[in-house]
Amino acid sequence: MKTWYIRVLPRPEVLDVQGRTVLQMLKNHNMPFSGVRVGKIIELTAEKDLQNEKEVLAQALKLGLYNPLVEVAVIE
Repeated sequence: MKTWYIRVLPRPEVLDVQGRTVLQMLKNHNMPFSGVRVGKIIELTAEKDLQNEKEVLAQALKLGLYNPLVEVAVIE
């Protein structure tokens, strides 16, 4: 069994409302952070090894795991 993780974050040029809210909360508690981005992690698991692993993962991303207009996805 193998597992892959896809990290999805808002594009840098897109307003991250959740990130700003979390940053403000941290500043209210005197935390020393100057930036926060809030995203998601997608965990994919396969029972057997994949042939053409990178192609299969790229195809899964294109099927709608993220919105490329406002998000960036990195396979880890």
